[in-house]
Amino acid sequence: MSTTYAASPAPAAVATAGKTRVGVVWLGSMGAAIAGNLASAGFATVLLDRDLRKAERAARGDAVATNDWQDLADCEFVITMLPGDGAVLDVALQLSNVLPTYAVHVSMSTVGGETARELADLHHALGQQYVSAPVLGNLRLASSRDLLVLAAADSETLERCMPLLECLGRHVVVISEHAEEANRIQLVIDHAPEVAGVETGHAIV
Repeated sequence: MSTTYAASPAPAAVATAGKTRVGVVWLGSMGAAIAGNLASAGFATVLLDRDLRKAERAARGDAVATNDWQDLADCEFVITMLPGDGAVLDVALQLSNVLPTYAVHVSMSTVGGETARELADLHHALGQQYVSAPVLGNLRLASSRDLLVLAAADSETLERCMPLLECLGRHVVVISEHAEEANRIQLVIDHAPEVAGVETGHAIV
């Protein structure tokens, strides 16, 4: 049964004393908004893009801007917001080579259910964790932390990720322990947003 979490607190309330290190990969418009919200909430952010100048433009405060995958090696979480299944799979392969076994790949991209299952299997085989967390919303909602986040993973991993996800959206809805279910529901709603009463219209990432 799906669980809806209450509206997230102000960013300052979820800042972590130990500065949890979070990577954000590919700094398009949505990725940059996500990175900015994480930095405002007190997370130590590492922003990676093939175009280093794009990462530097998105960096806030003491964020690290890089185009070197090894700079993600000490991140506890890495968020990806990428345009399509192929891009997410390519990035996941790179991440799987550098992330430690306790790290969590949080995919907020719009991908198919089969791809989500493949991503989960890839990371789990290496002792890493994977969370499907596709969003309903657009750039305006991302910037104001008003996204609706649909999250799916095992309960222990979701509990670890919840402070992170609550920085990015007004509500986090836990869908299932199966990663692919969150993506399937997102795609259904995207094709009939009036049924769910939500504002979609994804920005170019």
